[in-house]
Amino acid sequence: MNPAIAFYSLILLVSLFPAVAAADEETALEKAVSAIFPPPEEASEFEAAYAAAVDAGVPAQILLESKFAYHNQNNDDVELIALLDDFEKVLADFDPSLGKIARTKEEFEGLHSFLLALEARAGGDESVRQHLQDAFWKNPAQAALFAEVVSEIKKEEYFRNLVFDLDMELLDENGETITLRDAMGDQKALLLDFWASWCGICIEKMPELKRMETQLAAHGIVVGAINTEASPKIAKATRVEEKMGDMVWLVEPEHEPLTKPLAYESYPYFLLLDTEGRIRFHGDPDYVDMWAGLQKFDPTIQRPVTDSEEKEES
Repeated sequence: MNPAIAFYSLILLVSLFPAVAAADEETALEKAVSAIFPPPEEASEFEAAYAAAVDAGVPAQILLESKFAYHNQNNDDVELIALLDDFEKVLADFDPSLGKIARTKEEFEGLHSFLLALEARAGGDESVRQHLQDAFWKNPAQAALFAEVVSEIKKEEYFRNLVFDLDMELLDENGETITLRDAMGDQKALLLDFWASWCGICIEKMPELKRMETQLAAHGIVVGAINTEASPKIAKATRVEEKMGDMVWLVEPEHEPLTKPLAYESYPYFLLLDTEGRIRFHGDPDYVDMWAGLQKFDPTIQRPVTDSEEKEES
């Protein structure tokens, strides 16, 4: 090869090194961003991808939006609220070109207002409504997210104001009239398990229910079960077959005085009532909220290990 040509070829090759390096760096950055958007569902995967993104030099604004997306998909309000300080820092220097969730500064402000609403809701602050209105106005693209929180708040208000008449007439497994007050007696509260004979998980968990009755009796909590099929015959047969002993065993009448106002959508479903008929908990018994509700009657109450958890440990 002509020495001159070789020399200039070398110069050209050397001159390309920065461009190639820059392209490689850009590719690495893009890969790091794509690994956190959308964020992985598993915590370990997200943490690893997030750490790699930090090492790759992904801008703070993108990192923050990835955290928002991750905690939001996991419905983790506590972690979302913890992002407020970082949101306020990024807000001052928001760059629309980096936006992944928020395309404009106003949309980013809408997400910030949403976090303020979550904080106000957690603290029982009445400003939650104003913050949500600001969020809707500034970021209508996320209306579905904001509306979900509004629906949850409305639902909480509904149940907070729902009070059951303890003298409401139900049935026992013999078809005799019994009231919620009769079932509760002179104890602190009544915890009811709603069940049906066709609900496999309901029947499967009855041994746990029996153990729960024994445990909570010592704390002044009456545990009972209520069949929702308006059939004393079914209720009586199940009590005998499942060896439920003499625990409170109720049958809801056909007009569904409990089921209709509760409007629950799935089993298992538990209802915790105090001596005034107010709801202290309603929902899936596996939620920690149920045990938090029980502990308000007696702080020494501890959540027991379930059969499924025992199997996992063994």
